[in-house]
Amino acid sequence: MQARAFLLLLFGLVFSFGTFSQTITVLPLEGQFCSGATVHVPYSITGTFNIGNTFIVQLSDNNGSFSSPVNLGSQASVSSGTISVVVPAGLLFASQYKIRLVSTNPS
Repeated sequence: MQARAFLLLLFGLVFSFGTFSQTITVLPLEGQFCSGATVHVPYSITGTFNIGNTFIVQLSDNNGSFSSPVNLGSQASVSSGTISVVVPAGLLFASQYKIRLVSTNPS
């Protein structure tokens, strides 16, 4: 009986958390970008984001790690859109850089 109650509780928690999920998808970027280049980062979202939310474009290090990301730009929004950013000067030449988008106030 206890195992059944635990499974029902676990199912309820998974179901509850699943209804509040949001996703942010950075749409494909084409080309190679040099220091000083303007990059238009299109993104789409699903789910709800709270009023006052800001989307932030972040750049990884040259190995693709986000342990210390560089914020490239941001936009206050609760919907899909495009954020234009400038690639910083002084980056090492590498093909492993990654861009991600984070949210400050998901629902």
